[in-house]
Amino acid sequence: MKRKTDVVTQLNAQEVWENAQTSRIEEQCMSPFIEEVSNEIAEIIGVDDLEFIDRECNIGEFRADLLYKDTVTGDFIVIENQLGVTNHDHLGKCITYLANIQAKTFVWICEKFRPEHIKAIETLNEITNDEYRFYALELHFEKIEDSEPYCFFQEIVVPTMINKEANNVRMLSSERREQFASLEVLMRDIEKEIPCAHFNNNKSFHKIALRNKIFLGLNISLKKDKLIFEMGTDDDCQKKHLREIAENLNPKNKYHFNFSNGLKNRNLDKWRYMPDWSNWRNEKENIKKICINMYNAIR
Repeated sequence: MKRKTDVVTQLNAQEVWENAQTSRIEEQCMSPFIEEVSNEIAEIIGVDDLEFIDRECNIGEFRADLLYKDTVTGDFIVIENQLGVTNHDHLGKCITYLANIQAKTFVWICEKFRPEHIKAIETLNEITNDEYRFYALELHFEKIEDSEPYCFFQEIVVPTMINKEANNVRMLSSERREQFASLEVLMRDIEKEIPCAHFNNNKSFHKIALRNKIFLGLNISLKKDKLIFEMGTDDDCQKKHLREIAENLNPKNKYHFNFSNGLKNRNLDKWRYMPDWSNWRNEKENIKKICINMYNAIR
């Protein structure tokens, strides 16, 4: 525990890796370090199961520092590291990588963000739809007295449901704004009932649970005005069990979970249920009940 009398020293990355005997600190020191603490990044971006794909991944004539995949959605996640202060080069890489490998999430990690680049990332979150997410994280190192340095991430830009929808919200009626607020309340209520739930305000897909390689999710599209409950797994040993769960839930609760394969991951078995509601916003208690029943079924 840090005491008031402890002397805390702030360090930069060059100082942390000054004995690394390499001039390529970003590639040979920073990227491996970020890979080691990727669980912290996963928590920030709201991904339960982050699968490492490649380091220094070739994308045309460029190379992405770190490439991951969200095993639940199948979406690619690019992490770009940078020493010192942000520059235009890495901002350009962000757009290049997203366009060429169709990644949905970009995480830019740097020691210090310029105000212009903070505004640029915020704008990217505003002008793209809710499938795309842009994060700006500052990496800081500190040490107490003569102890080993420790790191922490400062969230500079994190997408939210409001700024992701900002391109449309400017023209929304007060009624539509209330719908966004209502969705926030619903998400918080479900989190109280299901402690492991993690809802991403910037995405249409919200995780309910992940247990024994079976995931539960809730898809909400404000634009299409649809709500879909999902269960899925790409583990061959669990597919039969998942089918039994779906087939048991259907007659017991009068649900209609239908089977389909994943579009991006053909090995993914998915069971989806889209209730025939004229307005899902009036069905908050039913939504909570379905989420709880799904969660109890896999416990």
